[in-house]
Amino acid sequence: MRIHWLVFFCCLPFGCFAATYPLPTAGNVIGQILTIQAQGGDSLFDIGKKYDVSLADMQKANPGLKKKRLSRDDTVTIPTEYVLPDGNRKGIVINISELRLYYYHPNTALVSTYPIGIGQEGWATPVANTFITDKVAGPSWHVPESIRAKAAAEGKILPTVVPPGPTNPLGEYAIRLNLPGYLIHGTRNPNSIGERASHGCIRMWDANVEELFRLVTPKTPVNIIHQPYKIGLKADQILLESDHPLTEHTENSQLSIIASAILQMMASAPFEINWDQAEKIANQANGIPTAIGNYGTGQSCSFC
Repeated sequence: MRIHWLVFFCCLPFGCFAATYPLPTAGNVIGQILTIQAQGGDSLFDIGKKYDVSLADMQKANPGLKKKRLSRDDTVTIPTEYVLPDGNRKGIVINISELRLYYYHPNTALVSTYPIGIGQEGWATPVANTFITDKVAGPSWHVPESIRAKAAAEGKILPTVVPPGPTNPLGEYAIRLNLPGYLIHGTRNPNSIGERASHGCIRMWDANVEELFRLVTPKTPVNIIHQPYKIGLKADQILLESDHPLTEHTENSQLSIIASAILQMMASAPFEINWDQAEKIANQANGIPTAIGNYGTGQSCSFC
């Protein structure tokens, strides 16, 4: 059963748009799945944006709602529960397989999370451990020669520099990384969030990148990872959150990766897993943390 739950929105000094959660004192899962009744004329995009969920994730969570405009009797699932990625909870963590960015606030036990757009096939966003070098309000876009050449081959002539303004694809804010040519920036195409649509940069909705811009400082660490299968611990449940691996990152075996993560996490606790359920959730790749077992009690889960 899905329960109604109010997302915790943090009021930071600069205002707040992102979904911000207290870090769990036990386990590694934040948020809850929400269900709401649509209002006449709502769209999945409009509803998702209110909760910082991309249209792509809203569509995966609501496969039966294909229509562009919803009716008042439509029940909408909002996938606002997340397993925190593995690794250090410091600075920015970008999970490119999830198309989501996590920002761990310094000196406080809070994490904000934002949907993102990443590099399209052939222009992949790299996996890297880097940091912020600079922040620019009203950035100019220095168009890479590779992009100008591709555009020219399609009969389009791009300038070498696009000045700040409404035609600049970087939006109003850019955060430079210690990766030449890669930025975190806004977008003139809000529908590209949740998609592989950029030339390698990380795109954010304008309100979100403005907020992140004001929160981060140079030298903030940025860890870009590819983690399509995340194992969550919540109460006595083991959860699996699965997204499709990106095509440039091959996975030898879904279950072997999942099993290895579970064994590592459960090294000192009894657990029981329904492996058929784990394989099903891995293949669904809907990004919703789902129970696949129990731990800590030595007893099986109800479906194991």
